[in-house]
Amino acid sequence: MSTVTEIENALEQLPVEQQQEVVEWLERRLAATVPSPAEVEDAWKKEIKCRINDIDNGRVVPRPASEVFARVRQLPVPGLFFRQGTSIL
Repeated sequence: MSTVTEIENALEQLPVEQQQEVVEWLERRLAATVPSPAEVEDAWKKEIKCRINDIDNGRVVPRPASEVFARVRQLPVPGLFFRQGTSIL
């Protein structure tokens, strides 16, 4: 039996109030690992500059979004569906 399964089994034995306390503790713990909106924005700005630089220097060739999404629709990814006329944005 895995440690996660053991923890799940132990949690199921707790009263609902104590389960809620564990959930709240876990949410606080995980929230500390999420980057701030400013950090995310800075990372995207850096990534955008890198991508523009790659295009400007000929390291990558831009493709029309319609071509990219058509190829994505052909990928065998369970649970991920793109239909004509839909947007992921």
